[in-house]
Amino acid sequence: MKAVESDDFDKARQLMFGEEYASYKQKINEMILQFQETMEKRVDGEKKQASDMAAFYLMLTNVMIALVLLRGAGVFVVLFKKLRPLTVVSQRLNELAGNEGDLTARLPVTGKDEVGELSASFNAMLEQIQRLVAQVGESAEQVVASAEELSAGVEQNSKAAEQISLTIQEVAAGTDRQVQSVGEGSASIAAMTNQI
Repeated sequence: MKAVESDDFDKARQLMFGEEYASYKQKINEMILQFQETMEKRVDGEKKQASDMAAFYLMLTNVMIALVLLRGAGVFVVLFKKLRPLTVVSQRLNELAGNEGDLTARLPVTGKDEVGELSASFNAMLEQIQRLVAQVGESAEQVVASAEELSAGVEQNSKAAEQISLTIQEVAAGTDRQVQSVGEGSASIAAMTNQI
């Protein structure tokens, strides 16, 4: 461009159509391909990282649920094995079991005897299970939200890489058109010079 601005068309032709032009064009194309490969690797890495993170959180959620279930099962085993003669508590537990997993229901604490202590302990256990289930639900929502954000970020990076690649290709095509225009301009100037 500097050669054209200084009206040195021979130098401009030599720069544009000489051996250096082809090597510059090849270097630009190599850099474009290298950039595309780098962006594809990055997108693949981010997709794998998002997938790995989602799998980790899913596994963590499953472990938490299993622990809650094991703890609940352990407590029930102890309750029913050691306190089987307590028919009042047993009947009430059956009623609670019939209300489709309502963790807000509680046993009545009638005194400070074994039945009262058992009822209070069972109510405390239900409160803990209720809290744990709520925490597991919140964790699951956070995992899903994080996975969606990561997936959206990866997709956005992929689209940005594609857009950058298209822009670079358009710039390369524009450069080719400018070279052709300069060539045609040079030919026109040469023709005008010959006519004068």
